[in-house]
Amino acid sequence: MVTLLGTVVYEQNYFYVEKYFNALNNLKKEFNLLLIFEGQKSYNQASRFLDNIYFKKHISIIKNKLSHAKLRETLIDEAEKINNWEKLIFIDYDDEISHNAIELHLEALEGFDISVGNLRIIDSDSKYLGHLFFDNLNLKKNTVMSKDIIFKNIFGMTNTAIKRKVLNKRPILNNTDIRAYDWWLFTSFLDQGLKAKVIYEPVGSYRVKEKNTLGWGSEYNMKRFKKEIFIINTHFREFKPNKYRKIAMELVLEAKGLIIKLDNFDRLQLTNNNVWYYDFFRNVLRLRNG
Repeated sequence: MVTLLGTVVYEQNYFYVEKYFNALNNLKKEFNLLLIFEGQKSYNQASRFLDNIYFKKHISIIKNKLSHAKLRETLIDEAEKINNWEKLIFIDYDDEISHNAIELHLEALEGFDISVGNLRIIDSDSKYLGHLFFDNLNLKKNTVMSKDIIFKNIFGMTNTAIKRKVLNKRPILNNTDIRAYDWWLFTSFLDQGLKAKVIYEPVGSYRVKEKNTLGWGSEYNMKRFKKEIFIINTHFREFKPNKYRKIAMELVLEAKGLIIKLDNFDRLQLTNNNVWYYDFFRNVLRLRNG
């Protein structure tokens, strides 16, 4: 059985192609690669690098316009069609996988269904910004349960891995317009009792740029606040409410009121530099308390 690496290549991220493949070439263990290309343009940009890669490749070019969530769902659809893998490691195309990521994930998956790893924070030029993804998390545990990712998300399609049997509990994607597919997917898995192991050593480098949902080093402004209200509200609509999710939705409702109330939002010094959506909930509470 082999390890399969899975990546969706979005059209707007094709200019990171060389950095992506350089990182793959530095991996110590053998693997097979599954690439889902969003359109011919993204494939054309990668083709010259693919010719110099000697591991087994599975390639699919998506010519129809699909949402981000549906493209990631397609990645898993295509992975299920491949017979000879036992572990699937996710890595985003605009990030860089660590040279020992396969070993770290495989070790973590011993006795667990899912692994989720730390990330180095880098800029567009791959410069390390001196921070790790988990720096401000204060997690202090080796396993993650569903309630641990209600007010934040640490699971991305760039720092996670799963065993093949996990796909037996794969949820049905009813809303293809959800923006946080990774948060939805792994919440669904944890809701069903699957076990996730935390890796505190970085499994990759996460590239911070304007269009992603972790604005490390940038100000937390009204534009980001509104964007996260939409993402988080859409996310919670996909799940049955429980005590903690009701609290989260109340905070989303409160956040909508703050948009109208606060005319000086962009001048406030709000918390930033945390894992996905953690800043949102912390900032709502801070604004409530003045």
